[in-house]
Amino acid sequence: MLLGRYGEALAAEYLRKKGCRILAMNYRTRLGELDVIAADRRYVIFVEVKLRKNAAFAEAREFVTFAKRQKLAAAAEEW
Repeated sequence: MLLGRYGEALAAEYLRKKGCRILAMNYRTRLGELDVIAADRRYVIFVEVKLRKNAAFAEAREFVTFAKRQKLAAAAEEW
């Protein structure tokens, strides 16, 4: 759990440095959790964070399945 929170903090800091404003972290809906919600001048950005020490086993994006993407999209719509 601590590693996940660390990854979320890194993602939020990266977004801040890119000029985004962090709107929420670990936002929970009845449909799931959104790790980071940020915004720039044009977009609201919903971020799923997957921190890995290395990509030897698989890329982090490979762990965000189609079903998970659907849940994230539904949670974002609810937000």
